[in-house]
Amino acid sequence: MESQVNINKLSAPRPHRAYPRTRLFEQLDAARTTPLIWVSASAGSGKTSLIASWLKARGHNANWYQVDEGDTDIATFFYHLGLLCKRAAPRRKQPMPLLIPEYLTGLQAFSRNFFRELFKRIKAPGILVLDNYQDARLSLHEILQAGCNEIPEGINVIVISRNNPAPAFARFQANGALTLLDWEQLRLTQEETCAIANRHVDHPLGDIEVQALYTQSDGWVAGLVLLAKQVARFGKPGPGPAGSQALFDYFAAELYDRLDHDTRQVLTRSALLPTVSPAAACILSGRLQAESILKGLCHHNTFTARLPGPAYKVLPQFRIFLEHCLRKELSAAEFASLQRRAAELLEAEGNIDAAVERRIRADDGEGAVTLIVAHARRYLAQGRAGAVVAWIAALPAVHVAQNPWLGYWRGLGELASDPRAARVQLEDAYARLKAREDRAGQVLAWCAVVDSYVYEWRCLAPLDHWIDEAAEIDAAILDALPAVIGDDFACGLFKALILRQPEHPLIGRWAQRVRDIVLFGDDLQLRFRIGPLYLQYAGVNDLKGAAIALEALRTVGRQIDGCNVIGLSLEAMAAGLAQIVGDHEAAMAHVDEGLAQAERSGIHIWDQPLMGHAAMSALSRGERGLAEEYLARMKDSLVADRYMDLSTYYFAAAWHALLFADVQTALRYARLNGEFLAKSGVRLYAPFAGLMLAQAEFESAAVDSAKQKVEDALNLAERDNNQLGVYLGWLLKAYMARQLGDKADCLKALRQALSLAAAEGMALHCLPRPVIKALYALALENGIESDYVRGAIRKLKLAPPEPQHTPDDWPLLIRIYTLGRFSLLIDGVVLDETQKKKQAKPLTLLKTLIAMGARDVREEQLQEALWPDAEGDAAHRALITNLQRLRKLLGDAAAIDYGNGCLSLSRRHCWVDAWAFERGITDERMQVEAITHYRGGFLSGEDAAWALAPRERLRRKFNRAVLARGERLETSDAC
Repeated sequence: MESQVNINKLSAPRPHRAYPRTRLFEQLDAARTTPLIWVSASAGSGKTSLIASWLKARGHNANWYQVDEGDTDIATFFYHLGLLCKRAAPRRKQPMPLLIPEYLTGLQAFSRNFFRELFKRIKAPGILVLDNYQDARLSLHEILQAGCNEIPEGINVIVISRNNPAPAFARFQANGALTLLDWEQLRLTQEETCAIANRHVDHPLGDIEVQALYTQSDGWVAGLVLLAKQVARFGKPGPGPAGSQALFDYFAAELYDRLDHDTRQVLTRSALLPTVSPAAACILSGRLQAESILKGLCHHNTFTARLPGPAYKVLPQFRIFLEHCLRKELSAAEFASLQRRAAELLEAEGNIDAAVERRIRADDGEGAVTLIVAHARRYLAQGRAGAVVAWIAALPAVHVAQNPWLGYWRGLGELASDPRAARVQLEDAYARLKAREDRAGQVLAWCAVVDSYVYEWRCLAPLDHWIDEAAEIDAAILDALPAVIGDDFACGLFKALILRQPEHPLIGRWAQRVRDIVLFGDDLQLRFRIGPLYLQYAGVNDLKGAAIALEALRTVGRQIDGCNVIGLSLEAMAAGLAQIVGDHEAAMAHVDEGLAQAERSGIHIWDQPLMGHAAMSALSRGERGLAEEYLARMKDSLVADRYMDLSTYYFAAAWHALLFADVQTALRYARLNGEFLAKSGVRLYAPFAGLMLAQAEFESAAVDSAKQKVEDALNLAERDNNQLGVYLGWLLKAYMARQLGDKADCLKALRQALSLAAAEGMALHCLPRPVIKALYALALENGIESDYVRGAIRKLKLAPPEPQHTPDDWPLLIRIYTLGRFSLLIDGVVLDETQKKKQAKPLTLLKTLIAMGARDVREEQLQEALWPDAEGDAAHRALITNLQRLRKLLGDAAAIDYGNGCLSLSRRHCWVDAWAFERGITDERMQVEAITHYRGGFLSGEDAAWALAPRERLRRKFNRAVLARGERLETSDAC
C-alpha cells in the first residue's frame, strides 16, 4: 500500500469554497498553448487554490506533486516522481529508473530521459503540477529545465512558486514556450475583492467598505480573508499595516490571540508535522475534537488546507509562526518531548525523512540513529544515498562515534560518488565492528571496502591486505550469517582474488560460487553487480561459460528497473566476448550501441572499455582507419590516475604501432602499458602486457629477451589458469619460431595454440594479418585443427596468401569445380540445376574466363568467343550485363576484376579445382592430393572451341603426373 506521506505528496489540495476566478481561468486556458506555465507570487496569494479550482472546473487530467524540502536531494525528487508515474500509468510494469550515482555525471541526460518517459505515462491531454516549487531551492532548476525540453504536444507543466522563473528558464520565455502568471495578474481586482469578501461576512458590503478592503489588502487573498473576518467580527477592518508580509505577521498574531485554548492546542501541535491526520492531531494535542477543529479552520480558510486521506496542511509561513509560539509556551524539555512524539507519528506514517529531521531537532540523537540504521538500506536501494549521508552528517559527533554502523552506511552512501572518502568511513567501521565481534557488520564492511577500490579503479594493490583479512572470516562465521551476506562476501572475495591474486589456490571454489550467483541467484542487483567482473574472468578462462553467463545477465537486465547502466554494461561485456571469438561485426555492433546509449543517458563509465574493444577488434581485422579513430577517442578521454584505462590505451596503441611498422614506438608504448598496469595493481591482465612487450622486443631484434618474456608470460598465464593468455603465448611462440626459420618449433607451438583456441572458441590475435594468414596456411597444410582454422579464417575474413602458398582447403567464399563436371559453391551452398538454367549466360562467361586463363583476359577475346555475330557495341553491352549478373550471383563484386579492358578471376576470393590440380602436381608432397582433383575432362559438357585447348592441356598433365607417380612407386617397391 502507498504510504500516507506519498498520498499527501502526490495529491492536489481541496480548497474549501474557492472563488472561481474566471479572469484567470481564461488566461490559463489560453496558456495551454505553451508547454510551461509558471505561477508565481508571495504566500497567501491564492496560487494553489487558483490552479486546483481551475483544474476542477475544467475537468483536466492532472498529476499533482507537492515539492518540499526533501526534494533538495535530487534522488528523492526523482524517486517520488517515479511514484507519481506509477499512479499515472498503473498498468505499466516497468518502473521508472532511480537516480543511482552512476547517473550523476550525466544528470542532464538522465533528466531528459526521465521526463520523456514520464510524459509518455501521462495521458494526453494532461497536466503535471509542481506545487511549492520554491521549497526545493536552487537544486532543481537545471533538472526541470532539461525535463521541460521534452514536454510533448498535449502536455503542460505548471510550476507554482513564490519565485519568478530562474535564469535557467530564460530561453523558454524568449522562445514563447513559457507563460508567466505573476503577482500583477494574481492580484485581486476590486470586483474579485468584493465577491470574496462577501463570502466571509453576514451582510453585503458597501462600495466604501469594499474600497477600504481592497486598498488595505492590496489584492492579497489571504490578507483580504483576514480583513473580511475582522469586518464580520467587529464591523470594520483592523488597522493592519500595508504590505503582504507585514499584514501576514499582524494577522497571524491577531488570529492566534483570538483562538480559544483548544484550537490553539490543536493548531500549534499540528504544525509540528508537514501534514497532519485527524488521529495524529488528537494524539499530539490531547484533544478528541481535533478533527472538527481542523475542519473548522479549513472551512474558514484560516491558513489551512485539506488534503486527501483526509489530512490537513498548515500554510508554511503560519507553521513557522506557530512553532515559535509553541516554543514560548513550553519548556525546552516539554518541547523536545513533543517533537519526539511527532517524530514517532511521522515514522508510523512512513515519513522517515521528516521523522529523522524532527528527532535531530529535538536533540534525540539515539532515536535518529535508530531510524537511520533501520532505513538506510532501503533508501540506498531507492537511489537516495544523498539523504542518508546528509542525515548522518547532521548527527552530533558523539552519536556517530558510538555506532560504527553509521560509518558503514555513510561510506556505502558515498561509495559511487567518492570512493576514496567512502573508504575512510568503511575502514573505520570495519575495525570497530570487528572489535565488537559484530560478524555481520564486519563482513559487510569488508565487502564495501573491496568495492571502494573497484569503484575507484585506480590502484588495487592494497586489496592484498584485505584478502589477508578475509582469511579470518572462516566458514563457521559465514555459516552463522544470513545467506545473502555470505553471497556478498563470496562476490567481494572473488573480485579481490581475480584482480590481485588470480593464481590463488581457492579462486576456483569462489569462482564456482559466483558463477552460481550470476546464473541462479535471487538477488538481481547482486547478480548484476558481480556480473561484469565474472565475465572478465570467464572471458580468459572459460569462454563458453562466459557466453552462458552473458545470456543469464541479459535476463537479469530485463527484470531490473529500466536502468541504462545495465544496458551499457551488457553491451561492453558482449563487445569484449565478441572480440575474443573474432566476431568483429558483432563487437562493433555492441560498441556502437553501447556508445549510443552512453550519449543518450549521459553515463560514460563504460566509454573507455567500449572504445578499447572497438580499437582492438579493428586491429585484429586489419582495419587501420577504424582502429586509429577509436585510439584517438580513447586518448582524448584519458584521466591521469585511471591507471587501468591508461594501460588499456597503451596496449592497443602498442599493437597498432607493431602492425604498421613503427617498432620503436611500439616498444615505448608496450613498456608504458606494463608500467600503468603495475600501477593499477590489476594482475588479471599481466600475461597480456608481458606478451605485448615480448612481441615489441622481438620486432626490435632483442630476440633473447623476447623469448624469455614469452616464457615468463606463459608461465604466469598457466599459473593463473588464464587460457586466453596461454593461447596467445603459444601463438606468439609459433610466429617467432617461423620468423627464425625453426619450422619444427613453429609447428609444435602452433599445435598447442590452436588446440586450445579450438577447445575454447578463441580467434583473437595480436599479429599482422599476413602473419596470421601464413600460420593458418601452415596449420591447414599440416592438418592442425583444420576445422577450427577454416572457421577462424571466415570470422576474420582473411584473404588467402599468395596462390603458391594457399592450401587447397583454404575456406573461400566461391569454389568452382571444372574437372569432370561443372559445379559452383557459394559460401558452401551448391548452385542447383534450376539456378544454372536461369543463369546460363553469366555462367558461360565464368567458364570462358577460366578456360582462357582467368588472368587479364582481354574483353575482345571474350566477346569474340561468346558473341561473335554481334554488331557495333552490342557485344560490349552483353558482356557488361552478364558480368553484372555474374558478380551478383557470386555475391562479391571483388571476385571478378574488370579494368583496362581486361577481366580477371580473383584467386583471393575464388578456388578452382583446375588451379589446385595444376599447382599441386608440381610439388611431390601435394601430388597425390592434386591427382584426386582430376575427376574427368575440363568442362566435359562444353563443346565450344574455347574449352577444347585447356581440356587437352590438363589431360596431358594428368597423364604425365600419373605416369610419373607410378614410376616412383615402382622404383620404391623395387628398393
